[in-house]
Amino acid sequence: MNEVFKRLFLVFAVTPFFLYGCVTTQPNQQNIKKESLLQDYPLPNGEWTSYKKKGENDIVWEDKGSGDIAMTSVIYGEIVEPSHFREMIDKKGRNLCDKYSSTVISEQPSNGYPSIVWTTVCQQNEFYNKRLYKRITGNDSGYLLMRLWLIEPEKEDWDVWLDYFSEVIVCDPRREEHPCPAGY
Repeated sequence: MNEVFKRLFLVFAVTPFFLYGCVTTQPNQQNIKKESLLQDYPLPNGEWTSYKKKGENDIVWEDKGSGDIAMTSVIYGEIVEPSHFREMIDKKGRNLCDKYSSTVISEQPSNGYPSIVWTTVCQQNEFYNKRLYKRITGNDSGYLLMRLWLIEPEKEDWDVWLDYFSEVIVCDPRREEHPCPAGY
């Protein structure tokens, strides 16, 4: 695959999140005092290496075998409804891709917070990518998960990631309507 196209679409993958911070909370971390994202590690199905570029705070993972990408962002103080956030992502996709589609999978609340899970497909010449997103809008921040495949994922891999995304939650011990699981 042409390296120029890879770079172009990697930039598209992370562009909306360059200026935002990211914090994730791993299981078994005690004494959460404020709204927090709870995300299990390691990531499923792959040999993931995490990195952060200088001056950026998003956590990005790359699968050593496939070059696929996963990303977690906590966008401090950014309170945008999940459907509006999706529209912003989709607008960028429609502008960058020859063929672009976006499909909502779920708009069910996540631990009492507004949430949306959706998928996109982008085709630009011979380049293809499929993404799975989960956006949660908290009271203090916005939270985004993204998984990018450079080829159509196998159904089993897709299902594993859908399940993984469904387990990621935001909780806040200060609010009864957003409880943290026991042990946090």
